[in-house]
Amino acid sequence: MKNVKMTVAAVWAWALVSGALAGRVATFTGAVSTDLSVDENWDGGTVPGADAVAVVDFAKLRDATAVTNSADLALAGLVLTNLPPNATLWGTNAQTAARTTLTLGASGLRTHRLPGAASNLTVNVHLATAANQAWLFADEKSVTFNDTIAGTAYLAMTNDCYLTHNVPPNYGGTIRYGSRNRNTFNCVQLKQKGPWAQDVEMGHGRLELCFGGPADWAEIFPRRLVRLEEDAMLLATFPGPAHIAFNDGDTFSGASARQGWLVLDTGSFTQNGGAVTSQV
Repeated sequence: MKNVKMTVAAVWAWALVSGALAGRVATFTGAVSTDLSVDENWDGGTVPGADAVAVVDFAKLRDATAVTNSADLALAGLVLTNLPPNATLWGTNAQTAARTTLTLGASGLRTHRLPGAASNLTVNVHLATAANQAWLFADEKSVTFNDTIAGTAYLAMTNDCYLTHNVPPNYGGTIRYGSRNRNTFNCVQLKQKGPWAQDVEMGHGRLELCFGGPADWAEIFPRRLVRLEEDAMLLATFPGPAHIAFNDGDTFSGASARQGWLVLDTGSFTQNGGAVTSQV
């Protein structure tokens, strides 16, 4: 397949049909660096704010494979397009080594890779949500989060790939995962024991607990409820074994015999109470 790079106009058109976006467009030029927090790197000469959807086109950044926000930044949304095979979003102040926060509004986060060129996206920035939103990862090979996610808004992540949380997100609201196509592979992994989100939902695919040792259900799911829909499963797997205790007040639900599989690869689930309405 011939690789066709997307222009900013094409990115905007694609993003509009992919889901609702709200805000003016701000184009990152990378004129002096790859730092999102530098005025001179933006087409208007000013770092955009919470009323703008920022578009970062890696095809215009020469051989750069990463962009950084060295200061806290709030946007209506962020679109990353023409991603290289290995792309990184950093959130660190080089002078103080302090982590920075990227806050996203209702337009959320969208990515687009070159056709035929699978991308691995690594997110090394503390993300926050300011409104209900969707994050759409368009057929990446993998997406890896190495920091927490702040906020209480409803967050829907659409991914047709491996999505890994190396650090427990500790999200204060609901995260819903799912793929756009039931025929594609969708897997979400939690690599360390700790709070995932207040509520976790899976539309299609599987959630994997990839850590060893004992854990109470409530340590991972603070509101103690997981909802899985058609052909979705929760899996205790390598490099476990994870031993999960299910107690009074804990809930694991699937809406029918085809929905909500609880699967053991390695490890165990011990039910001391609570409600399990799924296939085990």
